[in-house]
Amino acid sequence: MNRCVPRRGFTLIELLVVIAIIAILIGLLLPAVQKVREAAARMSCSNNLKQIALAAHNYQSTNGYLPPGFLGPYPASASGTGSTGNEQALGTLPFLLTYIEQDNVYKYMTSGSVPANLVNVDAANGPFWGYAESWAAAQTKIKTFICPSDSTADKATLAVAYLWPTSTSACCVATAFNDAATVSALGKTNYLGSAGYLNSPTDNTRGYFTNRSKNKIEGASDGSSNTIMFGEVTSNPAQAWGGAPSPQLAWTWMSSPPIASGWGAVLSVPQTDYFYRFSSMHSGVVMYAFGDGSIRSLRKPTTFSPFVWTTGMSEGQIVDLSNL
Repeated sequence: MNRCVPRRGFTLIELLVVIAIIAILIGLLLPAVQKVREAAARMSCSNNLKQIALAAHNYQSTNGYLPPGFLGPYPASASGTGSTGNEQALGTLPFLLTYIEQDNVYKYMTSGSVPANLVNVDAANGPFWGYAESWAAAQTKIKTFICPSDSTADKATLAVAYLWPTSTSACCVATAFNDAATVSALGKTNYLGSAGYLNSPTDNTRGYFTNRSKNKIEGASDGSSNTIMFGEVTSNPAQAWGGAPSPQLAWTWMSSPPIASGWGAVLSVPQTDYFYRFSSMHSGVVMYAFGDGSIRSLRKPTTFSPFVWTTGMSEGQIVDLSNL
């Protein structure tokens, strides 16, 4: 005679309780996972800035001065209403390629039909996009130049071609690539040099990097540990180029210039309409490399005047960085 043995299982209520407990655990776990990911991303970003700052130090050791901020109007004191076509339109970062293990990119950038004057601080030349080799090199994606917390550059519809002031005022001239394939192909960056207040060689609050500059780390009489050398940037809307909604603009490592603090302090909320200011996708902070090679985080928002003083080399103002 067969006996029926009752089978024990979950009741519907028990099952719902288990599901609810799992959901609560997942809800508690996700923020922790996100915090760990952001901490790892911030550490990677800090390391990138460290490598770039060390590259600038090594550049000076080799050449006797820091790389130029950008190769814009020639001579450096020249100003105008726009590009004359006789500016190389190179930013700071191309000069550091050799010092971040990107020798092949630099060699290709300066090979073939490319004239030596393309990277000559003391001579004018046509823009880099006029030469096949330098244009192809500009499309290299370089991991050291990208912050892992920022995925916005892929959504950009514009990419910086050049940007510089027309005089000693805050007024500037700029243009950008707008072809979708070109914007997508160009190598981007989340790190740019600090120009001081107005990105001008005649600015009394000028920073380490301006047009065709040859500054030295020790030239910062305020102290290299008190002077910003590089900082973070993100792609942001660019209302200056019109349209609604504002097109998203990304920075390119080949041609983006240093950031002038006179254009605004740290951008508190990324993805708002101030593409020309230091900003980051990190929660609450933007990271910077100082002249002594140290990496520090400054809070969002940052008080304007003290921040400007940290970007200038020799304006005579010493800032308590713990207050920024």
